[in-house]
Amino acid sequence: MPLRFKVLLCACVLSAVSAISAGGARAAEPTFDPAFDPAGSEGPSPTLPALAELAAANTVVFTGDELLRRGYRTVGEALAFEAGFVRERVAGGQRYTLYGVQNGIALIVDGVPLVVDGERDVLDVDDVLDLLEVERIEVVKGPSSTISGAGALTGTVRVTTRRPGVTGAVVRVSGAALVSSPSSPSPPSSLGPASAPIAGERSIAAAATVREGDLAARASVRLNSGAEQRWRLRDVPLRFERVAGVAMAVTKANVDVVTGDDTTLNLRASAALREAMVDVTVVHDLEQQPISDFSHGLVDTPQTQTREILRTRLLWSGDLGIAHVQTALIGAHHERELRVPLFPRAGLFNDGGLLVVAGVANTASALARVDFALLDGHRVLIAAFGDLTQASALSTSTDPIGGAVSDDIVEFDDVSGSLNGAIEYQGDFGSGWHATAGVLAFWRTGYRPGFSPRAALMWQSNAFSVEASYGEGVRAPDRFDVTALAKAVVDGRVVGAADNAALRPELVRTLQLGAGFAPSSVLRLSTRVFGLRHEDGVVAVQDGARLRPVNVAPRLLVGGDLSGDIAPLDELLHLRGGFVGTSVVDGGSGVILHSVIDASISPQPAFTFGARARAALREPVDRAVVDVYGTATVADVVIVTAVLRNAFDALEQAIDDKAPPFAEPVLYPGAGRTLNIAIEARF
Repeated sequence: MPLRFKVLLCACVLSAVSAISAGGARAAEPTFDPAFDPAGSEGPSPTLPALAELAAANTVVFTGDELLRRGYRTVGEALAFEAGFVRERVAGGQRYTLYGVQNGIALIVDGVPLVVDGERDVLDVDDVLDLLEVERIEVVKGPSSTISGAGALTGTVRVTTRRPGVTGAVVRVSGAALVSSPSSPSPPSSLGPASAPIAGERSIAAAATVREGDLAARASVRLNSGAEQRWRLRDVPLRFERVAGVAMAVTKANVDVVTGDDTTLNLRASAALREAMVDVTVVHDLEQQPISDFSHGLVDTPQTQTREILRTRLLWSGDLGIAHVQTALIGAHHERELRVPLFPRAGLFNDGGLLVVAGVANTASALARVDFALLDGHRVLIAAFGDLTQASALSTSTDPIGGAVSDDIVEFDDVSGSLNGAIEYQGDFGSGWHATAGVLAFWRTGYRPGFSPRAALMWQSNAFSVEASYGEGVRAPDRFDVTALAKAVVDGRVVGAADNAALRPELVRTLQLGAGFAPSSVLRLSTRVFGLRHEDGVVAVQDGARLRPVNVAPRLLVGGDLSGDIAPLDELLHLRGGFVGTSVVDGGSGVILHSVIDASISPQPAFTFGARARAALREPVDRAVVDVYGTATVADVVIVTAVLRNAFDALEQAIDDKAPPFAEPVLYPGAGRTLNIAIEARF
């Protein structure tokens, strides 16, 4: 372990100890019980009073088992079928937008904001999280508790992982095959076949728990490998430009579907003794594709991205006098290497080229929370969270035309830190009135300290409820971080990133009014309207041969949401869905309409069949995507799940975010019709 990382870890340990001795803090959404329960019981902790559902109209709860039964492979897939969450497939992966704000969703795992690859406020919910290890997911749209942290611009995704519980084991095996690829919009290419053979995705996962008295241990493993669709442009660029010695594409056209290979290995081991739990997580992710992100042409050697993650956590939760305390210490090591062929060897460029970007990030985090029960129905939450990150990156490029090698095109080495402190009051005033109010103080390296107030008021009587909430979310991005810096090279736009000393934090102010109607467990309807002001949004602009982050003018967005959950006929039929509309009324233009629906039928408790659809209407227009799924349980031991994804082979469009600013715009088609079958056995 590097000396600098040891120093950072020690610093966070000392800060946690001092925070605990000073009073500490414990966090939970105002809607839910604590995220961490080391006692090993399934569900919320029974030792704490239940919190009033102050965000009933804008909060959705799922369990990991429920998502697996509905055929989802990752948390990200499930979010795509949640009203308001627009999941866009970009050339580099997935991007999430809520209420018209890109990447404005905070990810919190077991109460602690997750730092991924050295970046804060990153929603990485596909490769880093293993759905088999997810106990519960709480999705908050709009203003949330101050305990969620400053990075919750438009919403929060809180994930509770499984703790060691009762003795038992589970094995899950799944496989997928592409039934058909979307039709390509242009005639066959002269450069070769449009697609490679489809081997199909394969996955095997297993977990086992052993308990002896107060001591329990759990271990899990998941290996996922197989084909995943990629896209390339049939025509090698006919025109190119040089930027800092690197040739970049200007003209690209004609989309083709090819396949790449993704291999992900997740390992987790955890142990719990009374109020304490320790766990270690290892993630290895290798992504290969037969196309170059620079030219989108086929290449002889696959483009690869390799990620290695090692994360260790120590969690403790217990009662100290009149207070309930939760603490966490986390150390994480991230490595990433990108190997990108600059251009294919065949075609206009005889020598080809290669770009290698290597990045390392070490993060140490500490968390302390205290929950004080004042009088009956009144409580105060105090929280403190901080992290330190040492990040470095280095790149080497081989010019595709002359073959010259350029070392250290990008060189980055820096230490950054953040600190959040929050205090929140939650109260039950009787006669159906509930309220919460708090303020979050935050500081980030290179920025001035700031404050974020949040409050909610709700009245509930029998089946009806109304609520009003206000919240501010703040994101202070790195002036240039490892990921943005590496993408600047790989995306084919520029060859580096420039600092901006005048950069201001991104700010979102949201006012939301909601109402709900829930006469019984088989009928729940909710609606809300919101106004959102997005200030100092951060975008990257080309500054010579580099990307430089800048702030843009404020935008004012308004919108509404209607959602429902209906289970008539003694829950034989289950309908859930929602519709969200957002419009920019100042500072730009554009309308986003997003709708989802999920209908399932259970003729017997052991059998469930269903279909779900999602559709987004914006510029350009996306077509609806429909999935069909079914689940069968045999003797309460074996569970079989089958899913036909994109059943109607829709050409869902996605943005080509890897084109340089001066290139012609290109849209990619979505994934083709895919059949996935999973078999799970519990012992």
